[in-house]
Amino acid sequence: MKTAVVVRYGGIGDMFQASSVLPGLKAQGYRVVVNTIPEGQDVLRHDPHVDDWIIQERGAVPQEQLGEFWKRMAEKCDRFINLSESVEGTLYPTPGRPAYYWPHDARRLWLGSIDIIEITHSIAGVPFKPSYRFYRTDDEARWAKKRKRKLGGRVILWVLSGSSVHKSWPYLDQIIARIMLRLPDVKVVLTGEPDCVLLEQGWEREPRVIRKSGKWTVRETLSFASEADLIIGPETGILYGMGLRPIPKIVTLSHSSIKNLYAHWTNCQALIPDGCPCYPCHQLHYGFDPCKQDEETGVALCQALISAEDMWQAILRALGERR
Repeated sequence: MKTAVVVRYGGIGDMFQASSVLPGLKAQGYRVVVNTIPEGQDVLRHDPHVDDWIIQERGAVPQEQLGEFWKRMAEKCDRFINLSESVEGTLYPTPGRPAYYWPHDARRLWLGSIDIIEITHSIAGVPFKPSYRFYRTDDEARWAKKRKRKLGGRVILWVLSGSSVHKSWPYLDQIIARIMLRLPDVKVVLTGEPDCVLLEQGWEREPRVIRKSGKWTVRETLSFASEADLIIGPETGILYGMGLRPIPKIVTLSHSSIKNLYAHWTNCQALIPDGCPCYPCHQLHYGFDPCKQDEETGVALCQALISAEDMWQAILRALGERR
């Protein structure tokens, strides 16, 4: 059987984006091998469209040797699909890339009208049909369903932050307080990286706020997300993994346009910064230079300009509540 090797070293969202081309490759008759890092394998571990893996530790191949490494790998397969930097090197340029320094209007014009999944399928040479999803095991499904039953009522899963400074929304406490007062059957599960524990502070004594940042694994969070009544968060891989599911979702946009990421999502409300001069920036930021920081809240200006009222109304719509 002919073999296709798909290369992608990235985070949760990157792996889901790459996985969208796997069903198309299988339909074309390929044995599919994914070359990634251990964290990437963890996200797609039980994807039935992956036949085999080439796993390497992050940084195992020095940057200057990657070209030769990929050349040798391509020689040993029938089809070689390299999705490295297919997003961060194109639609979201990093510091040092020419497009990073383009005028803002130029980035909006050339980068804001492209669907990430569409460009991924184009690189892979398979028809554009968004096909990514999270595949959980039976044990993971039972675990998540049991957790949901134990909580009872309706459950919001709130992903607190993403991989960049512009992926954290500042009015969390206001909205949780409203939920506690206005929606008595709703529980809120907070999740994120270990440093998100700081964002959970103040809710230790509220039994309807379940604090799981740094406690649940990525797979546990994704497994539970499949049972949630609503998922909220910034532009993160957890939301991306649920993008095609009918579960209601609310996402706070920062460096992406709706066309980039969410045009094909199901049942999603995208909240856009009101009056932000730099949204969408189409850049990857690793700090507040040049990302604009809001002086009052300390977060990125684009996130501060998505109001608590806009979020509240979106939650009411998602849950079918009267406004």
